Amino acid sequence: RIKDFFALMLEEKALNLDISGAKGIIEADRNMISRALINIINNAATRLSPGGNIIVSSKTENNHFVIAVSNDGPSIPEDSLNNLFDRFFKLDYSRKDGQSYGGSGLGLSIAQSIMHLHDGFITVKNIPGGKGVTFSLVFPLAAYKAELPQKI
Repeated sequence: RIKDFFALMLEEKALNLDISGAKGIIEADRNMISRALINIINNAATRLSPGGNIIVSSKTENNHFVIAVSNDGPSIPEDSLNNLFDRFFKLDYSRKDGQSYGGSGLGLSIAQSIMHLHDGFITVKNIPGGKGVTFSLVFPLAAYKAELPQKI
């Protein structure tokens, strides 16, 4: 369903979205978790150049269920990583054509609040070598049920 939501944007911007990994059910509010994923994927899509890639993967790791959203766009300056989830915080990027990325600076703050409501958290890290960024939605493993597959 997430892929369908972004189909037009992906086509217009010539972006690739790949979804893979462990399938199952997360005991959570579907609409809220979808909103968190949409906010993160939208941030990636607006910062990618044509031909860019977004990869959504999921796995169990260290007593958690993790949904990772990676992209091969620009890295986030290290001095901005701590402020990224602050309300109204916006990176000072600008496109090659001189236009800003827009947005309100609320998407990642909302995603973080959603994760806290579900006893989880969100992390961000740059991919080594300046090859992109990975955001991870981390849920307690108790919220994940592997035996009942369901699409988000």
